[in-house]
Amino acid sequence: MKRVYRRGELIVIAPDAVLEIEQGVVIKTVIHLDGAEVLLGFHGAGQIITPHPEDSCHIQLSAHTEVHAQIVSWRAAGQMAELPNRLRAQIWQQEAWAAMQARPAYEERLLGILSLLAEQFGHPHQDGALIDLRITHQQLASAIGATRTTVTRLLSDLRRRQLITTQGSGNQERICLHQAPHSLHL
Repeated sequence: MKRVYRRGELIVIAPDAVLEIEQGVVIKTVIHLDGAEVLLGFHGAGQIITPHPEDSCHIQLSAHTEVHAQIVSWRAAGQMAELPNRLRAQIWQQEAWAAMQARPAYEERLLGILSLLAEQFGHPHQDGALIDLRITHQQLASAIGATRTTVTRLLSDLRRRQLITTQGSGNQERICLHQAPHSLHL
């Protein structure tokens, strides 16, 4: 069944189905009991998302942009020749995201997350990789376990050191990650 989700709309997947993203970006977060929200990653075109079981871990999916997707039953998904590779890619992406979030310093976490976003959503640019995804300072803070003001300060420092630049402003602002240090690559 094909579906279109508006930006900000919650996405619910039945336990016996998977979501196949055709166009757009889905954001995955976990909501803790105290209301704190932690960014777990972004999923884009060509990726599949499996549902999370109903338990005390509140995983939430929402449309970061307008999303065109197809909801496929597990039975039908099981017939896809590429399913094992797509599931493997999803697991690797989640592991890489967790590895970056586990780095000891905020700057390392931030550069690691930006590096992953550049791999997933980056386009070649004269200065490096332009991350073609609008991500707010609050979302980056949520991803690295810092405050928004800390992320703003870190981004300013990274700009000053010419590790990143930004293109555009407001909703059109994009981060260009210059050559990332080799220690950040997986």
